Amino acid sequence: MELLSFHSISNDELRSLKNFISEMDVTPLDNRVKDTAIAIRKKYKLKLPDSIVAATAIAYDIPLITADKQFNAISELQLLLYDAKG
Repeated sequence: MELLSFHSISNDELRSLKNFISEMDVTPLDNRVKDTAIAIRKKYKLKLPDSIVAATAIAYDIPLITADKQFNAISELQLLLYDAKG
């Protein structure tokens, strides 16, 4: 939801992202993710959507690929920081 709601996304980019996302597995927002999101939000003072994103990666022990540098602060996270500038 966060990715698709980016304010300057073009129609072509939106279409490409939807196609890409349709190939992904959906990870449920279960109690493990909820509890982790609460702890992450309290500890790092993140907005709730960012806490849920980080908590999902942590709870399922998967890396988070993002260009958002604020996730650098979360020591529990396996972060793969994407550099959009190349």
